[in-house]
Amino acid sequence: MRIALISDVHANLVALEAILDDLDSLDGVQIVCLGDIAASGPQPREVVERFRSLDCKMIMGNTDEWLLEPESYQGKDEFYRIVTDINLWCAAQLHGEDFSYLGAFYQNAEIPLGISNKLLCYHGSPRSNTDFFTSSTPDEDLDVFLSGHQALVMAGGHSHVQMLRRYRGSLLINPGSVGLAFERTQSSERNVPWAEYAVLGWDGNRVAVEFRRVPYDVGKLKNAAFNSGMPHVEWFVKKW
Repeated sequence: MRIALISDVHANLVALEAILDDLDSLDGVQIVCLGDIAASGPQPREVVERFRSLDCKMIMGNTDEWLLEPESYQGKDEFYRIVTDINLWCAAQLHGEDFSYLGAFYQNAEIPLGISNKLLCYHGSPRSNTDFFTSSTPDEDLDVFLSGHQALVMAGGHSHVQMLRRYRGSLLINPGSVGLAFERTQSSERNVPWAEYAVLGWDGNRVAVEFRRVPYDVGKLKNAAFNSGMPHVEWFVKKW
């Protein structure tokens, strides 16, 4: 069996369609989305509608949960003020059936891998969709995040960075971000013009993990942003 792990679409239908087109070249792949689909981008309702047509397993991301009960930002950080403005706009684009769809997402989900193994899916960690860890997070911290959970493979998103690491007999996967993948240097951070995901393969004896990067038309995304009515659109498009 093969499972496509996608995460962190962030209201970027252009990137999502690039991933789905790429998946058309792979036969018999089950899709699991690890959350954060409709906030922080120009196409929130379009992305929700597209996912509904896919009928795939959906995990609750922290921004999915936020959209169900949006709150204004009272702090002074300019970045978070702008992002909150955009997310409040995203929430306003959604309707009752969209919120019902988001509210039905799983907090965690287990998918059998044969008879005796399984894939555990979450967003940040099984404990919380806001937990954050990377390839360099100490095992002692992961003991807290993953306490009480065992699986051959564990997969989550949230960090927007592709990752594969071993942890106490398990493989931990982060497929990266579909809609807001980025590169960070010592002096700057920029979004990149490709969508990221991973394909997990299981043949009963072996696990295979393939990380994929699919280029997409950033110009099309920028046009969608300018035509959407979203706030801070100039700020958004300059991120690429």
